[in-house]
Amino acid sequence: MKKRETKPVTKEKAAPVHTLLKWWGGLESLYHRLPKLPFIDKDTSAILIISLLLYALFVAAAYFSGPQEELHAIIMEGHLAKNSQLALLPGENYVYEISAGGSQARLSYEVRSSSECPGTLVVESSEEGLQNSACINRQGNLEGDPFQLNSSLGNKSLLLFSPWMLAVSEDFSWQVQNTISTGSANIDMPLNFRSFGAKEVAGRRAYEISVRSDFTPQLKYLVDSEKRILILAEFTNASARLVQAPFPLNWTK
Repeated sequence: MKKRETKPVTKEKAAPVHTLLKWWGGLESLYHRLPKLPFIDKDTSAILIISLLLYALFVAAAYFSGPQEELHAIIMEGHLAKNSQLALLPGENYVYEISAGGSQARLSYEVRSSSECPGTLVVESSEEGLQNSACINRQGNLEGDPFQLNSSLGNKSLLLFSPWMLAVSEDFSWQVQNTISTGSANIDMPLNFRSFGAKEVAGRRAYEISVRSDFTPQLKYLVDSEKRILILAEFTNASARLVQAPFPLNWTK
């Protein structure tokens, strides 16, 4: 089982107000080490992560045995058997239409080769001109990541692709255990992945993957069986749909 643990944040003795500020500083430090949630925009992702951490903190506070205990964020991944390699090719372009809260936006992806990236460089661009990029190896992991996580590409998370997509199948099942730990208290936040088989969407064969957590509504992914990229994602009242790709798409089917 793959494990990633952030650096601990120590809480020292202080007046109550100062203690709260130190706790918040610890949470902020942990937040910057946690991955941006895929498919969700940065602001919503930040709100969700901070809410989860605050919930964990207040629950765990009842069990704190002293102000000297250390706060950790731990990510433990179950074994993942990949059945495909990265299929993104330089020169490919992808565009997603994102609908959330009655508004729409687009995210564009350009696949490049670069002398600074020994793998495949994927550049994400928003309509506001913001850019994010990730250098991905053949196994779908972030180049240079010492943990080689499969649940995301760390802070380089992309809507287009996540490493776990190289393992999907009609009977895919996987779990990622997220834990906030402090001395005698552990708050577990498991993330469960489960396949509901293959179906046709937009004229493409795709695997339907459900992602569930005890703290968030169900997230549904449809992952292209050939290219292993996202075709469609649905989350409560939001969705992301692939509308431009190097292959034909037919959303009327």
